[in-house]
Amino acid sequence: EVLHRRHGEQPVHGRKAAYILIAAVVQKQHRHLHGHTGQGAVQPPGHHPRGSRVDPQGFLRPGHALLEGFPGRLRGQLMGHHPQGHARHLLVAAQLLHRLVGNVHAAYIALLAGHVPGAVQGEGQAAGDVMLHPQAVQQIGGARAHVVEYQEGLNVKPGDRVHLSIDAERRRRVEAHHTATHLLHCALHQVVSPDAAQQGSFVSEDRLRFDFNSGAVTPDQLRKIEEKVNGWIDAGLPVYCTERAYAEVKGNSAIAQFFGDKYGDLVRVVQVGGCENALDGVSMEFCGGTHIANTKDIGLFKIKSEGAIASGVRRIEAMTGDAALEMIRQHVVAKSLEIAKAVEKIKEVNYALEDMGMEQVPVPTIEGKPGLSAIGASDIRTVNESLERFDASVEHFKQTALDAEKKLKKARAGQSAARADALLNEWLSGDPASLIQVAEGSGELLQELLNGLKKRQYAGAAFLLCVDSSSLLLGAYCGKDAIADGLSAGDLVREVSSLAGGKGGGRADQARGSAPQDADPQTLAAAARKIING
Repeated sequence: EVLHRRHGEQPVHGRKAAYILIAAVVQKQHRHLHGHTGQGAVQPPGHHPRGSRVDPQGFLRPGHALLEGFPGRLRGQLMGHHPQGHARHLLVAAQLLHRLVGNVHAAYIALLAGHVPGAVQGEGQAAGDVMLHPQAVQQIGGARAHVVEYQEGLNVKPGDRVHLSIDAERRRRVEAHHTATHLLHCALHQVVSPDAAQQGSFVSEDRLRFDFNSGAVTPDQLRKIEEKVNGWIDAGLPVYCTERAYAEVKGNSAIAQFFGDKYGDLVRVVQVGGCENALDGVSMEFCGGTHIANTKDIGLFKIKSEGAIASGVRRIEAMTGDAALEMIRQHVVAKSLEIAKAVEKIKEVNYALEDMGMEQVPVPTIEGKPGLSAIGASDIRTVNESLERFDASVEHFKQTALDAEKKLKKARAGQSAARADALLNEWLSGDPASLIQVAEGSGELLQELLNGLKKRQYAGAAFLLCVDSSSLLLGAYCGKDAIADGLSAGDLVREVSSLAGGKGGGRADQARGSAPQDADPQTLAAAARKIING
């Protein structure tokens, strides 16, 4: 409605749309409190209406004039700060928003709500309150807008008291990944470089992503990073979130600050370890997000991947707690399937070697149970050592399967060469001017027959057909006399194979092709004989 009113049918997307909708909520609050229409139409990012300041990102700064009428400081609190994830708020503004998701219009309500001091609720709900479940949170200067999904019959208005409730378990997992991101940032400074600056990050309930500027990170550095982060987790360090005057801490190099970010007079410092208010933690950053109370609640920290995403920019993806354990389990399961596939291949090769009367390939074994050890371990060193041994075993199984296939191929080639030599001795005993024969055998036999003719410097023309269990293979050879008579092995194969709907070709002296399995080899042999003999 807001977008349509301001821009008609012209589509508005992305950050511009978000700015317009959020600012519309703020202006409605301003009109409600002051009884006038504010400063006119909301402008897109980059525009500077009179009496307001807009940053390059298009969001309202803390000093925006439209926020001056908010009751008290209205800084609000994130729901995760309450043990049960429940809190009562005084609703000061509400705006119905519409968003197109695929082909479906989704309706949401953006709420500006101030926390009601001393009114943290447990499982119950105060009489007259409306229970709402925020789907997202948007900071607007000193205020915080909670976005909830619109439900049929939901009617809220400024002055109502609303009961906001979130999924406490999901929030706990998000907080664990967020605090782990701070520890990862600190570990990068200690292991890789103090200049490894954050370039972006993302946290959810099941993973974290951290982008930073750096050269390539070695496997050994990744192991050290994991060990440092898990060491801080195992130490059970307290996490403090305190507000400080920006002027007091802006020059403190021990606190991670981000170049280009704009801070108000007060900043929130998240400190891991050390003493509260002493600014002596192992990790300290300006941060407005939610965090766990103690690092021991993070659980195991495990890096999933690390690599380049742009020139000079690297990305680490990692998981904590149950998500990390599930990642390890899935890795072990996937690698176990690779072992099973390799074992099946080795067995197939051994069946063939047994039929040929040759020595079989021993199937490898795994000492201990490193895969299960990795899944059940609680410390990162045991996890990594177990995974390293397990992955090495997987590669051993796969290499053994490859070596077995090479052995079988070599054995078959040897047998085919011996059989081809015997057949040629028989077929060429009368020194024929041309050779047209049909034999049972594979592609290896056909190739050895063609190689044998070349080795014997056979001068005439030959057309050979090998019949195996799945196809009819064709081969032609033309010696110097046949080529002098105008014959070409490639043309011979192409012409004969086309008679049966097959295909093939090659050089003038040697060519190969194939025909459908149900083609009659004797018919094709007769066609070749007619071409060769004119």
